[in-house]
Amino acid sequence: GSLSQRLPAIVPVPMAYSTPENAVAEIAYLTRRRYPLLGVELGEEPDGQYMTPEDYGALYIRWASAIHESYPQLKLGGPVTSFNGVQTWADSNGDSDYLRRFVAYLSSHNALSLLGFVSTEHYPFYQATLDWSLVPQEVNQVKSIFDWVTNARVPKNVPLYVTESNLSAAPAEPIVDLLGALWHTVFIG
Repeated sequence: GSLSQRLPAIVPVPMAYSTPENAVAEIAYLTRRRYPLLGVELGEEPDGQYMTPEDYGALYIRWASAIHESYPQLKLGGPVTSFNGVQTWADSNGDSDYLRRFVAYLSSHNALSLLGFVSTEHYPFYQATLDWSLVPQEVNQVKSIFDWVTNARVPKNVPLYVTESNLSAAPAEPIVDLLGALWHTVFIG
């Protein structure tokens, strides 16, 4: 309730180190507590866990099928990549685009309808910075996210959510308030 100010939220469920039954139990708990859900992200940074897009896709189908048995209208999404445009080792066709291969996997298994949204994280600069010249670059950074989704052949009716973001992913480094606020304004705009 109060964490999302009674607005629908997107909540994550783990995949790599969990079970579909645990995911359903988490959703049941949230539903019983009357938390409004916009959707559920399946997994967390599979690219950062060195999971191939095809393995992630296989798990995605298992989790989505189990969740939809009890909650058929709930929007599910992913792959919750650690950054947009993430690459993985090339497949036999030379394709190294994580999202495109994930979408292709779902398509080849007649499961693309299970993808209710695409989600990614967005930390465009990998170190804490006071470099104001980076702020105008954010427009092209955001454009690259949309280009990545389009190039991955995600259906046009599937929304894109950036579910985690900040100017920098630098650990324990404070971002100057004014610079961070300006970046956030450009990002949201």
